[in-house]
Amino acid sequence: MEKIILKHGLVPVPVDLDIRRLDLDFSSLETAVTGKTKAILIAHLFGSRMSMDPIVGFARTHGLVLFEDCAQSFIGLGYQGDPRSDVRMFSFGPIKTATALGGGLFHFRDKALREKAEAIQAGWTRQGQFKFLKRIIKYGFISCIGRRPAYRIFVAFCGLLGTDHDKFLARSVRGFAGTDLFPQIRQRPSRALLALLARRLERFDSSRIDERRQAGKAFMDRLPDENLLGRDANDHSYWVFPILSEDADQLVKFLWSRGFDATRGQSSMVVVDSPCADAKKPAKVIEAYGKLLYLPISGELCVGDAGRLLDALCEFGTACPERTTRPAVS
Repeated sequence: MEKIILKHGLVPVPVDLDIRRLDLDFSSLETAVTGKTKAILIAHLFGSRMSMDPIVGFARTHGLVLFEDCAQSFIGLGYQGDPRSDVRMFSFGPIKTATALGGGLFHFRDKALREKAEAIQAGWTRQGQFKFLKRIIKYGFISCIGRRPAYRIFVAFCGLLGTDHDKFLARSVRGFAGTDLFPQIRQRPSRALLALLARRLERFDSSRIDERRQAGKAFMDRLPDENLLGRDANDHSYWVFPILSEDADQLVKFLWSRGFDATRGQSSMVVVDSPCADAKKPAKVIEAYGKLLYLPISGELCVGDAGRLLDALCEFGTACPERTTRPAVS
Protein backbone atom coordinates (compact mmCIF):
# COMPACT_ATOMS: atom_id res chain seq x y z
CA MET A 1 0.00 0.00 0.00
CA GLU A 2 2.87 2.37 0.77
CA LYS A 3 4.38 1.73 -2.68
CA ILE A 4 1.04 2.40 -4.37
CA ILE A 5 0.63 5.70 -2.53
CA LEU A 6 4.15 6.83 -3.44
CA LYS A 7 3.68 5.75 -7.07
CA HIS A 8 0.83 8.24 -7.40
CA GLY A 9 2.89 11.18 -6.15
CA LEU A 10 1.40 11.20 -2.65
CA VAL A 11 3.21 10.97 0.70
CA PRO A 12 2.08 8.33 3.23
CA VAL A 13 2.04 9.74 6.77
CA PRO A 14 1.83 7.10 9.53
CA VAL A 15 -0.66 7.38 12.38
CA ASP A 16 -0.24 5.65 15.74
CA LEU A 17 -2.58 3.01 17.14
CA ASP A 18 -4.24 2.22 20.43
CA ILE A 19 -2.74 -1.27 20.84
CA ARG A 20 -5.43 -2.58 23.19
CA ARG A 21 -8.24 -1.59 20.82
CA LEU A 22 -6.35 -1.84 17.51
CA ASP A 23 -7.96 1.50 16.74
CA LEU A 24 -6.59 4.86 15.64
CA ASP A 25 -4.87 7.10 18.18
CA PHE A 26 -6.84 10.26 17.43
CA SER A 27 -4.28 12.59 18.99
CA SER A 28 -1.78 11.19 16.47
CA LEU A 29 -4.33 11.57 13.67
CA GLU A 30 -4.91 15.23 14.51
CA THR A 31 -1.16 15.86 14.41
CA ALA A 32 -0.74 14.08 11.07
CA VAL A 33 -3.33 16.14 9.15
CA THR A 34 -2.11 19.26 7.35
CA GLY A 35 -3.44 21.51 4.62
CA LYS A 36 -1.88 19.13 2.07
CA THR A 37 -3.68 16.03 3.33
CA LYS A 38 -5.95 14.48 0.67
CA ALA A 39 -7.23 11.23 2.16
CA ILE A 40 -7.27 8.81 5.07
CA LEU A 41 -6.48 5.14 4.52
CA ILE A 42 -7.36 2.94 7.49
CA ALA A 43 -6.70 -0.80 7.68
CA HIS A 44 -8.60 -3.09 10.03
CA LEU A 45 -5.84 -5.28 11.48
CA PHE A 46 -5.56 -8.99 12.30
CA GLY A 47 -9.30 -9.67 11.95
CA SER A 48 -10.42 -6.83 14.23
CA ARG A 49 -12.54 -3.84 13.19
CA MET A 50 -12.03 -0.23 14.11
CA SER A 51 -14.97 1.87 15.22
CA MET A 52 -15.84 3.80 12.07
CA ASP A 53 -18.08 6.56 13.50
CA PRO A 54 -15.27 8.85 14.72
CA ILE A 55 -13.15 8.13 11.63
CA VAL A 56 -16.00 9.01 9.25
CA GLY A 57 -16.71 12.16 11.27
CA PHE A 58 -13.06 13.19 11.15
CA ALA A 59 -12.83 12.62 7.39
CA ARG A 60 -15.98 14.65 6.73
CA THR A 61 -14.87 17.49 9.02
CA HIS A 62 -11.54 17.81 7.20
CA GLY A 63 -12.93 17.15 3.70
CA LEU A 64 -10.87 13.99 3.19
CA VAL A 65 -11.52 10.96 1.00
CA LEU A 66 -11.84 7.88 3.22
CA PHE A 67 -10.38 4.54 2.08
CA GLU A 68 -11.28 1.52 4.22
CA ASP A 69 -9.01 -1.51 3.83
CA CYS A 70 -11.00 -4.57 4.90
CA ALA A 71 -8.55 -7.21 3.64
CA GLN A 72 -7.87 -8.65 7.10
CA SER A 73 -11.38 -8.22 8.51
CA PHE A 74 -13.41 -10.17 5.93
CA ILE A 75 -16.06 -12.40 7.55
CA GLY A 76 -18.33 -13.03 4.57
CA LEU A 77 -21.40 -10.88 4.02
CA GLY A 78 -21.51 -10.10 7.75
CA TYR A 79 -19.38 -7.00 7.16
CA GLN A 80 -19.06 -5.32 3.79
CA GLY A 81 -17.29 -2.22 5.03
CA ASP A 82 -18.88 0.97 6.29
CA PRO A 83 -21.22 2.37 3.60
CA ARG A 84 -20.05 5.88 4.51
CA SER A 85 -16.48 5.10 3.42
CA ASP A 86 -15.67 6.49 -0.02
CA VAL A 87 -13.85 3.31 -1.06
CA ARG A 88 -14.06 -0.09 0.67
CA MET A 89 -11.39 -2.60 -0.33
CA PHE A 90 -11.29 -6.39 0.07
CA SER A 91 -8.50 -8.80 -0.80
CA PHE A 92 -8.71 -12.52 -1.60
CA GLY A 93 -5.01 -13.31 -1.82
CA PRO A 94 -3.38 -16.62 -0.88
CA ILE A 95 -3.53 -16.26 2.91
CA LYS A 96 -6.78 -14.33 3.22
CA THR A 97 -10.11 -15.63 4.52
CA ALA A 98 -12.05 -17.16 1.60
CA THR A 99 -8.96 -17.00 -0.58
CA ALA A 100 -9.35 -17.11 -4.34
CA LEU A 101 -5.53 -17.10 -4.69
CA GLY A 102 -5.73 -13.49 -5.80
CA GLY A 103 -8.11 -10.74 -6.78
CA GLY A 104 -9.98 -8.14 -4.83
CA LEU A 105 -13.22 -6.18 -4.68
CA PHE A 106 -13.69 -2.41 -4.39
CA HIS A 107 -16.94 -0.76 -3.29
CA PHE A 108 -17.25 2.89 -4.37
CA ARG A 109 -19.69 5.27 -2.70
CA ASP A 110 -19.52 7.60 -5.69
CA LYS A 111 -20.70 6.17 -9.01
CA ALA A 112 -18.56 8.55 -11.09
CA LEU A 113 -15.42 7.48 -9.23
CA ARG A 114 -16.27 3.82 -9.81
CA GLU A 115 -16.76 4.42 -13.52
CA LYS A 116 -13.41 6.22 -13.72
CA ALA A 117 -11.69 3.25 -12.03
CA GLU A 118 -13.45 0.83 -14.38
CA ALA A 119 -12.26 2.81 -17.40
CA ILE A 120 -8.66 2.65 -16.20
CA GLN A 121 -8.88 -1.09 -15.52
CA ALA A 122 -10.42 -1.71 -18.94
CA GLY A 123 -7.14 -0.61 -20.53
CA TRP A 124 -5.14 -3.30 -18.75
CA THR A 125 -4.35 -6.74 -20.20
CA ARG A 126 -6.21 -9.71 -18.79
CA GLN A 127 -4.34 -12.21 -16.65
CA GLY A 128 -3.83 -15.44 -18.60
CA GLN A 129 -5.64 -18.64 -17.69
CA PHE A 130 -2.35 -20.57 -17.73
CA LYS A 131 -0.78 -18.11 -15.30
CA PHE A 132 -3.64 -18.66 -12.88
CA LEU A 133 -3.29 -22.43 -13.32
CA LYS A 134 0.34 -22.11 -12.21
CA ARG A 135 -0.85 -20.30 -9.07
CA ILE A 136 -3.28 -23.12 -8.32
CA ILE A 137 -0.48 -25.69 -8.64
CA LYS A 138 1.91 -23.61 -6.53
CA TYR A 139 -0.49 -23.02 -3.66
CA GLY A 140 -1.88 -26.52 -3.88
CA PHE A 141 1.65 -27.76 -3.20
CA ILE A 142 2.06 -25.34 -0.30
CA SER A 143 -1.26 -26.52 1.13
CA CYS A 144 -0.10 -30.14 0.94
CA ILE A 145 3.16 -29.50 2.78
CA GLY A 146 1.21 -27.59 5.41
CA ARG A 147 -0.38 -30.82 6.63
CA ARG A 148 1.29 -32.17 9.73
CA PRO A 149 3.23 -35.25 8.50
CA ALA A 150 4.41 -33.53 5.32
CA TYR A 151 5.21 -30.33 7.20
CA ARG A 152 7.56 -32.12 9.58
CA ILE A 153 9.43 -33.58 6.63
CA PHE A 154 9.54 -30.16 4.95
CA VAL A 155 10.96 -28.47 8.09
CA ALA A 156 13.57 -31.21 8.49
CA PHE A 157 14.54 -30.93 4.81
CA CYS A 158 14.94 -27.14 5.12
CA GLY A 159 17.14 -27.75 8.15
CA LEU A 160 19.39 -30.06 6.16
CA LEU A 161 19.73 -27.39 3.47
CA GLY A 162 20.42 -24.68 6.01
CA THR A 163 17.26 -22.82 4.96
CA ASP A 164 14.95 -21.02 7.38
CA HIS A 165 11.59 -22.68 6.68
CA ASP A 166 9.68 -19.73 8.15
CA LYS A 167 11.29 -17.18 5.81
CA PHE A 168 10.92 -19.56 2.85
CA LEU A 169 7.17 -19.91 3.42
CA ALA A 170 6.74 -16.19 4.07
CA ARG A 171 8.25 -15.44 0.66
CA SER A 172 6.25 -18.19 -1.03
CA VAL A 173 2.80 -17.10 0.13
CA ARG A 174 3.19 -13.43 -0.71
CA GLY A 175 0.63 -12.44 -3.30
CA PHE A 176 3.06 -10.29 -5.29
CA ALA A 177 6.62 -11.55 -5.04
CA GLY A 178 9.61 -9.69 -6.42
CA THR A 179 10.11 -6.01 -7.20
CA ASP A 180 7.83 -5.65 -10.25
CA LEU A 181 4.68 -4.92 -8.23
CA PHE A 182 2.81 -2.68 -10.66
CA PRO A 183 2.90 -4.95 -13.73
CA GLN A 184 1.48 -7.67 -11.47
CA ILE A 185 -1.41 -5.67 -10.06
CA ARG A 186 -2.29 -3.73 -13.21
CA GLN A 187 -4.07 -6.64 -14.84
CA ARG A 188 -7.69 -7.58 -15.24
CA PRO A 189 -8.43 -10.83 -13.41
CA SER A 190 -8.65 -14.02 -15.44
CA ARG A 191 -12.05 -15.61 -15.94
CA ALA A 192 -10.92 -18.57 -13.82
CA LEU A 193 -10.03 -16.26 -10.94
CA LEU A 194 -13.40 -14.51 -11.17
CA ALA A 195 -15.22 -17.84 -11.21
CA LEU A 196 -13.32 -19.06 -8.15
CA LEU A 197 -13.92 -15.79 -6.30
CA ALA A 198 -17.65 -15.96 -7.05
CA ARG A 199 -17.74 -19.53 -5.77
CA ARG A 200 -15.93 -18.63 -2.55
CA LEU A 201 -18.33 -15.75 -1.86
CA GLU A 202 -21.49 -17.69 -2.72
CA ARG A 203 -20.51 -20.72 -0.62
CA PHE A 204 -18.85 -18.95 2.27
CA ASP A 205 -19.27 -20.90 5.50
CA SER A 206 -19.75 -18.45 8.36
CA SER A 207 -19.47 -21.26 10.92
CA ARG A 208 -15.70 -21.17 10.32
CA ILE A 209 -15.65 -17.60 11.58
CA ASP A 210 -17.62 -18.61 14.68
CA GLU A 211 -15.11 -21.38 15.44
CA ARG A 212 -12.20 -19.00 14.89
CA ARG A 213 -13.74 -16.42 17.23
CA GLN A 214 -14.25 -19.09 19.88
CA ALA A 215 -10.67 -20.33 19.67
CA GLY A 216 -9.22 -16.81 19.63
CA LYS A 217 -11.29 -15.60 22.58
CA ALA A 218 -10.34 -18.67 24.63
CA PHE A 219 -6.64 -18.01 24.09
CA MET A 220 -7.07 -14.29 24.70
CA ASP A 221 -8.43 -15.11 28.15
CA ARG A 222 -5.30 -17.11 29.06
CA LEU A 223 -2.71 -14.46 28.18
CA PRO A 224 -1.58 -11.46 30.25
CA ASP A 225 -2.59 -8.01 29.04
CA GLU A 226 1.00 -7.02 28.27
CA ASN A 227 1.21 -9.79 25.67
CA LEU A 228 -1.96 -8.91 23.81
CA LEU A 229 -3.01 -6.76 20.89
CA GLY A 230 -6.69 -6.06 20.53
CA ARG A 231 -8.13 -7.31 23.83
CA ASP A 232 -10.60 -4.40 23.74
CA ALA A 233 -11.11 -4.39 19.96
CA ASN A 234 -14.53 -3.26 18.75
CA ASP A 235 -14.99 -6.57 16.94
CA HIS A 236 -12.51 -9.40 16.42
CA SER A 237 -12.65 -12.47 14.16
CA TYR A 238 -8.99 -13.49 14.78
CA TRP A 239 -7.84 -13.79 11.17
CA VAL A 240 -4.43 -14.21 12.74
CA PHE A 241 -3.49 -14.28 16.42
CA PRO A 242 -0.65 -11.83 17.16
CA ILE A 243 0.92 -11.48 20.58
CA LEU A 244 3.76 -9.40 22.00
CA SER A 245 6.86 -10.78 23.67
CA GLU A 246 10.04 -9.13 24.91
CA ASP A 247 11.86 -12.20 23.56
CA ALA A 248 9.85 -12.73 20.39
CA ASP A 249 12.59 -14.45 18.40
CA GLN A 250 13.39 -16.83 21.26
CA LEU A 251 9.72 -17.59 21.87
CA VAL A 252 9.23 -18.48 18.18
CA LYS A 253 12.19 -20.88 18.29
CA PHE A 254 10.97 -22.34 21.59
CA LEU A 255 7.53 -23.01 20.13
CA TRP A 256 9.14 -24.60 17.06
CA SER A 257 10.96 -26.97 19.41
CA ARG A 258 7.59 -27.91 20.91
CA GLY A 259 6.06 -28.56 17.48
CA PHE A 260 4.11 -25.30 17.00
CA ASP A 261 4.76 -23.17 13.93
CA ALA A 262 4.78 -19.67 15.36
CA THR A 263 6.19 -16.91 13.16
CA ARG A 264 7.40 -13.30 13.26
CA GLY A 265 5.94 -12.75 9.77
CA GLN A 266 7.72 -9.42 9.19
CA SER A 267 7.60 -9.79 5.41
CA SER A 268 3.86 -9.11 5.24
CA MET A 269 3.65 -6.08 7.57
CA VAL A 270 5.86 -3.02 7.94
CA VAL A 271 5.89 0.24 9.86
CA VAL A 272 5.55 3.19 7.49
CA ASP A 273 8.39 5.68 7.83
CA SER A 274 7.59 9.25 8.81
CA PRO A 275 7.95 11.59 5.79
CA CYS A 276 10.51 13.89 7.45
CA ALA A 277 12.98 13.70 10.30
CA ASP A 278 11.06 16.02 12.64
CA ALA A 279 7.67 14.34 12.05
CA LYS A 280 6.07 12.58 15.00
CA LYS A 281 6.71 8.85 14.77
CA PRO A 282 4.07 6.19 15.61
CA ALA A 283 5.81 5.24 18.87
CA LYS A 284 3.29 2.65 20.05
CA VAL A 285 3.29 0.87 16.68
CA ILE A 286 7.10 0.88 16.50
CA GLU A 287 7.38 -0.60 20.00
CA ALA A 288 4.74 -3.28 19.31
CA TYR A 289 6.26 -4.22 15.96
CA GLY A 290 9.57 -5.06 17.62
CA LYS A 291 7.80 -7.55 19.92
CA LEU A 292 5.31 -9.02 17.44
CA LEU A 293 4.81 -12.71 16.67
CA TYR A 294 1.89 -14.86 15.55
CA LEU A 295 0.56 -18.00 17.22
CA PRO A 296 -0.84 -20.88 15.10
CA ILE A 297 -4.41 -20.59 16.37
CA SER A 298 -7.46 -21.33 14.25
CA GLY A 299 -10.93 -22.78 14.56
CA GLU A 300 -9.53 -26.17 13.50
CA LEU A 301 -7.11 -26.37 16.45
CA CYS A 302 -8.07 -29.45 18.45
CA VAL A 303 -8.42 -29.45 22.24
CA GLY A 304 -5.26 -31.51 22.74
CA ASP A 305 -3.11 -29.22 20.62
CA ALA A 306 -4.64 -26.15 22.22
CA GLY A 307 -3.74 -27.44 25.65
CA ARG A 308 -0.19 -28.28 24.62
CA LEU A 309 0.30 -24.85 23.09
CA LEU A 310 -0.88 -23.21 26.29
CA ASP A 311 1.43 -25.45 28.32
CA ALA A 312 4.35 -24.41 26.09
CA LEU A 313 3.50 -20.73 26.54
CA CYS A 314 3.27 -21.22 30.31
CA GLU A 315 6.64 -22.99 30.29
CA PHE A 316 8.18 -20.02 28.49
CA GLY A 317 6.46 -17.64 30.91
CA THR A 318 3.96 -16.08 28.52
CA ALA A 319 0.59 -17.67 29.41
CA CYS A 320 -1.14 -17.37 32.79
CA PRO A 321 -0.92 -20.66 34.69
CA GLU A 322 -3.40 -19.41 37.30
CA ARG A 323 -6.14 -19.31 34.67
CA THR A 324 -7.05 -22.97 34.48
CA THR A 325 -9.98 -22.93 32.07
CA ARG A 326 -9.00 -24.76 28.88
CA PRO A 327 -10.03 -23.29 25.52
CA ALA A 328 -13.43 -24.53 24.40
CA VAL A 329 -12.35 -25.50 20.89
CA SER A 330 -13.03 -28.67 18.95
